[in-house]
Amino acid sequence: MPRVSGNTELPLWVQSPSKPMPQPDEIVATPYRTPYGDTVDVYGVCKVTEDSVACWKRDGSDNPELRKELLHQLEGSAPGHGQISTLYGNKNRLVVLQTTLPATFAGVRRRWSIVAPEPGNYFRHVAFAGGTYADGRNQVQYSGVGVSAPRDQRTASVLIRVQHPVIEVSTLDIAPGASSSFQGIGFRIRSVDLIKPGSEQSAPYFRGKAWKIQIEIKRPADDETDLEYTPLDHDGNLVRFSDTLGNPLSDKQYEEQRRAYFAAPHTGQLSALMDYVREAVFDGSFDQEGLVTVFDMVDPKAAPTLQINGAVPHYVKLGGIPLDPK
Repeated sequence: MPRVSGNTELPLWVQSPSKPMPQPDEIVATPYRTPYGDTVDVYGVCKVTEDSVACWKRDGSDNPELRKELLHQLEGSAPGHGQISTLYGNKNRLVVLQTTLPATFAGVRRRWSIVAPEPGNYFRHVAFAGGTYADGRNQVQYSGVGVSAPRDQRTASVLIRVQHPVIEVSTLDIAPGASSSFQGIGFRIRSVDLIKPGSEQSAPYFRGKAWKIQIEIKRPADDETDLEYTPLDHDGNLVRFSDTLGNPLSDKQYEEQRRAYFAAPHTGQLSALMDYVREAVFDGSFDQEGLVTVFDMVDPKAAPTLQINGAVPHYVKLGGIPLDPK
């Protein structure tokens, strides 16, 4: 396991307390391959006591690399070192999931998340200082989830929420007042504003020019569609990447820059790559008034339209995870 060189947010889907926990659409053994080509696997399971750490692999055999990394974090020498929660009288374990993203994957955003139940339920979630390691061919990410089970239980499972893509797409002109719809969801652009490099709004999410687009959204109360926005150029081509001036980059140009970056000496931090090339859109976030903010990294003069697509949740239970080593 490579040395963790920074924090990665825990891919956590927090279930609303007002809704029951979702039932799995399928139960599988890992590794599990998502529709996007991500592979989710159990990298290992760990038991932590006051004076020892033991880790094992999916097949129950010893996992010394994971043990070494977890000790490194628990001893406090790693940024954001992990904390372990326990329930008295139960088996308490840390399950570490590993995601491998293929080189064709546009960006580092995960397409799945761990489902967080209400307090007191089966799973207890903890922060594991995951990491993103890129070698020009794929990216590997790690996430931890705490599991508490009765003492006589031999295996556990983890519920994940996987995004399944919707075939339909829609478009929305990047101009105040423009409107559109997608899967019964209504969109209307409220404003489009240039964010200047170095301004308070620009940090720490991106470098260079960006355009802040505020979109009013009306969706059914029970809708769980995850939305994505991608700029389209004047010929209707998707623009996935840009330079720091907002000029569109082709997938080939981005990949050439990316390979050159990883071939040269660097810190290992993927964020440093953003000094040269960027993903086209920084994910937006909702406020309480049904307003989403999208940060467009491509100059709207070069890519004047947003393509809207989405994904619906599909719940998968990863089963047969050994709570004890062989």
